[in-house]
This record gives sequence, C-alpha cells and structure tokens, in this order.
Amino acid sequence: MRTTLIACFIFVFLVPFRLFSQEKQLGVHVENMRIRDVFRELEKQGDFAFFFSEIYPELDNRVTLDIQDESIDGLLTKILEGSNLDYEILNQNFIVITPRETAPEGQQLVRGTITDAFTMEPLVGATVVVEGTTEGVITDLSGSFVIALPDDKQVLVISYVGYLSQRIETAGGQILVVNLIPDVQKLEEVVVIGYGTQKKRDLSGAVSVVDVNEMHKAEAAGIGEALQGYATGVSVYTNGDPGAMAKVRIRGIGSFSDVEPLYVIDGLILNDPNNLNPADIESIQILKDASAAALYGARGANGVIIITTKRGKEGPAKIEFSASFGVDELAKKIDMMGTTEYLYYNQLSFINGGSIWMGAPAIGDTVANTDWQNAIFERGQVQDYNLSISGGGQNSNYMLGVGYFSQDGVLQGPWYHRYSFRVNSEGSRGRFTVGEHISFLYTDRRGTNGGPFSNALSMPPVIPVYDPDEISGRGGYGYGSVKYPTYSTNPVAAQESIADIYWRNRLIGNLFAELEIIKGLKFRANFGVDYWNGRRKRTDEAVTMRYLSVETRWQDRLYAENQERISLIMEHTLTYHLDLGKHSVNALAGYTAQKTDFHHLANEGYNQLVDGLWQIDLISEMYNMWGSEQHNSMISFLGRVDYNYDERYLFQFNIRRDGSSRFGPSKRWGTFPSS
Repeated sequence: MRTTLIACFIFVFLVPFRLFSQEKQLGVHVENMRIRDVFRELEKQGDFAFFFSEIYPELDNRVTLDIQDESIDGLLTKILEGSNLDYEILNQNFIVITPRETAPEGQQLVRGTITDAFTMEPLVGATVVVEGTTEGVITDLSGSFVIALPDDKQVLVISYVGYLSQRIETAGGQILVVNLIPDVQKLEEVVVIGYGTQKKRDLSGAVSVVDVNEMHKAEAAGIGEALQGYATGVSVYTNGDPGAMAKVRIRGIGSFSDVEPLYVIDGLILNDPNNLNPADIESIQILKDASAAALYGARGANGVIIITTKRGKEGPAKIEFSASFGVDELAKKIDMMGTTEYLYYNQLSFINGGSIWMGAPAIGDTVANTDWQNAIFERGQVQDYNLSISGGGQNSNYMLGVGYFSQDGVLQGPWYHRYSFRVNSEGSRGRFTVGEHISFLYTDRRGTNGGPFSNALSMPPVIPVYDPDEISGRGGYGYGSVKYPTYSTNPVAAQESIADIYWRNRLIGNLFAELEIIKGLKFRANFGVDYWNGRRKRTDEAVTMRYLSVETRWQDRLYAENQERISLIMEHTLTYHLDLGKHSVNALAGYTAQKTDFHHLANEGYNQLVDGLWQIDLISEMYNMWGSEQHNSMISFLGRVDYNYDERYLFQFNIRRDGSSRFGPSKRWGTFPSS
C-alpha cells in the first residue's frame, strides 16, 4: 500500500522537476545530523526529491559526514551505511527510500541480472529456482532478481522459454550476471499451424506449443483439463465433477455468446474435443491471435487449438503400456459446530429475537450429531490404462491404441468411465500419399444432483442422515422438523435417490490423400466425419429430502433424452514452396465445405407401472415430450502467403471467405484477412 501511494505521489509531482544527472558531483558537511535532515540538505543542491515513509526508525539515526565531489549514488551509499535502509533512483530525479532486503535466518541473498547472450537485452520473466526445492523467483522488467539462498544449497537453476537452462553455483552475497543462450534446436522445431506446418523460428503470429511430455504426467479426463497450466494466456475452468469437460478460454472472454476455441484434430475441425483420450496426443499448438487463427475465419475468433495424435515410426513393432492409479481427497474440510454448540447458539438466537425456543430436547431424547461433510464426501479413485502398438517401414507407418479411464470423485454418487480406440496409418508410393485417422469413444457418467457442497455446510448437525420415523413415509431420510426447521436439502438423499446417467458414443475419422504434382507443388484432399450420439436417463424416486417440501404430484419421475449429431467435412488445398537464394516463399490456396445435422428428442413422465423398470413406455402418465432438429452448412475459400528473406525478415498474409447457412441471404458471406 505504501509503495502504491509513493508511486502515485511521484507521478503527480513529475512535471515541475528538471532531470538531474546522477553523475553530478555533490558535497555534504554535517555533524550529528539525522538522516532525514541530511536528505533535505541534499535536496537544496539539485532538482531532485526524496520520498520515504515516516515509520522507518533508522531515519532518526545521526551521522557526521564531510564529503566533497561525490556522485549521488556514492553519497547515498555512505549516508545509509550501517542502516537497514536502501534506495532507488527513479527517472533520475526521484529517490525512494525503502527497507533493505534481508534474508531469513540460515539464508543469504543472491542478486543478479539475466540477459540474452547475443543481444544483451534483459530477459523479463525468466525463472530462478534453488535446485532441489520449489523456492524460486522471476526476473523483473530490468531482468533483475533477488533470491534467498539456504546455507545448505549452493546451486541456482535459471531458465527461460526458448533458451537453454543454466545451473549456476553461487554463494550468498554474490551479484550474478547470467547470459542465456537461445535454444537453436527448439527454434528449428516444426510446429503445426492452420492447414500446414512451419518452423518455430519463422512464426509471425502468437502460437504456443504445449509440452506434451509434461502434460502426460498428470491424469486428466479430457483435453481441456490436461491443458491446465501448460500454456500462457490459456485459462481452464471445470466444476470438478468426474468426467465433466473443462471449459477453455484463450486470452480472456471476448464475446457474450460461445467463447470456446476451435479445435482441429489431425486436420479435422471438430465441434468440441469432449472425451478424447489425452494419451493419444503427440503435439498441441495453440493459435492465440488474429494473425495466427485468421485461416479459420470467424470460428477462430476465440483462438484455435490444433492437436496431432500419435503416429508410428519406422522400425519394428513397438508395444507400449501405461497404467496409473491415484486417489482424490478433499483438501480441507471446514470446521463446523457439533450438536452441543449448535443447540446453544440456536437457543441464543431465539432469545435475542424475542421468540420461544422449541428446540430443547426432551428427557430421554437422543439428538443426532451428524457431520454432514463426512456423510457426503469420500476418497475418490482415478485409474488410467493405455496400450498401443506402433511401427512402420520406409514408406508407411501405423499406430493402434486402446485406453480405459475411470474416475470416482470425492463426492458420493458421481462417476465417469471412458473406453477409447484409435488407429492411425499412412503410406506413400512415389508422389502419392494416403492415410487415415480414426478413433471411437464410449463413455458413461453419473452426474451430481442438487448443491451438495452448500447443503453439507448449511444442514444442521441435529438432523440425522436417515430418519425411519420421518412423517412423510417417502425415503426415510432426515430433513428437519418443527423443532429443527431448515431450508437446506439432505445432500445424501439427493445423491442416492436421483440417478442422472449419460451414455455417449463418438466416432471421429478422416481420410486424406496427397499428390506432389511438381516439385514444391502439392494437392491434398481431406474427407472427415464426426458422428456423436448420446442418451440420458434421469430417475427420481421422489423421496422427501427437504423440510416442508413433500412431493405429492408423483410417486417417481423419469426423464429420457436422445441426441444425435453428424458433421461431414471436405477440404481441398494446394500448397507451393519455392526457395531462391535468400528468398523463401510458401503459398496456400484452399476450398472447404462442411455440413452438420443435429437431432434431439426428450420425454418426461411419472409413476412407473413396474417397480425397478425405468422405461419411458412403462410410465402411467406422460408429462411432456419435445424435440428439435438443426441443419447448417458452410463453404469457405482460403489463402495464405509467407515470405522469408534471409531468415531475418518475415511477412505473412492470410485471408478466408466464409459463407454460412446460419445467416440470411444478405448477410451470408464474410471475409477475414490478416497480416
């Protein structure tokens, strides 16, 4: 807070002062004068000002000085010698006095600056970590850092994206100057961009490359969750339910409507990446700005995530198997009142409100003492198993993989299972190449009902989980009474009596063929399908789980839903590459067409005719039935030109023109250029 106020004060009084040279020679002759008064004497010798907080007791230390022809830096060093104060000169005029940074007991401070080894420019945001620990700092705008080094640790690990890491042996009190060398090998890596590839060093748009090897170290139900923490400018949100697909946001939210990025998997544009197996992924590139994502038109406005799945490599068949098992636990439970405390404060609230308290237990009554957090939370389990076979020859390769993922959350009831199968193959003969990528997924998931977290915290401990004497006769769950009324819902009853289950089948595949017409000129055709069908069944036993809310309209309730979506895509592209000395040109022209059909049908009814058989044709009362159909299509023309001169100057121009059936005839076409 003090730093903020000082900064604001400096800004307000910035104009009246002329710039003061730090090299100007100054002098001071004082005897037994307070440091704060010495600062005022110095202000009279030049157009600069001191700023400090009155709470620093060292300002009242007295000094005797006789110094002539000294720079302001030299003067301040001698004035503050022996004190716990430091200084910083801002804009050559303003001197801010701050407490000197000191290391905790058993540690010493190490200061330093990190720069590029060739340009000598400071590297902002470089990471400095004490080897063998999680203690670290990042460099500031000038590339500087200060870190506390334990006495038993003598090595710092310094790293920065795109540069080779360094291990520095050091000791406390040293001032380091570290020059990091660019990682040329990484700059030569080929990354996937829209409808093609490019060397990382030649990228002109904002593209992040995810470290997939690091990503695979964490277990994740889906791609969104797997991305969390592995790319700058990418935020991931999830509600924590087993199998719930995370929401990804690239560089914030830029629209009031759908802000999900576009996903392109093995060249196939998908509506979403839900339930895909992260273990199948070989590389991920994230296109974050308009220039990088322009080739995908309006659909790329929220960014594009390009995913390439694993392929076989030349050599004998290679079998890989991975298995992992883990547990999930609630990090911390909230300390809540027991029955004794609750009764005391409950009675006190009635007394303070001038009302009659009816909660006094009768003689011989047994009052429950329920820990609702223990009642609803449990230890979850995560299992992930993957098996793959891959290989290939000089002109072909193949990869087959199967996987199983299972997750039971920390909340009683919800679970998620995923079964996956994938086959990728490619072969070439002369100028002709053909291949396919096919994956099939089956998932089932049981969802969360009600608000179990909030109800577990608001349900009084005097209410039991199960109450065989409850008056409604529906379910035997505790939910409150006249003595102990509550507006909360029994969270155990909500999870046990309502089963909300989803089944999903998904087939994703594309077939491609590529022909090199002449040297440098290639034609590629890509045909893909994304077929998805899902079923949902929600059964409700209509038990009483909330005080004064007994269900009287039905004995049970069934909701059944079926959905189907199929998306077909066709793409034709021409690419041309030409090198002439220091000049390099890459050009792309293409045409795409996509058609999507969606069907939805839902039914809801009450009172099953046969107990235990939850079928829509066995209900005695049909409450509602509804459905919908959607059909849309899009055709697009696209182009890109990349020019590279001497690996130093880069120019890129992109353009895409989309026509969509979602809009009226007068607004059907849009053009999206970028450079």
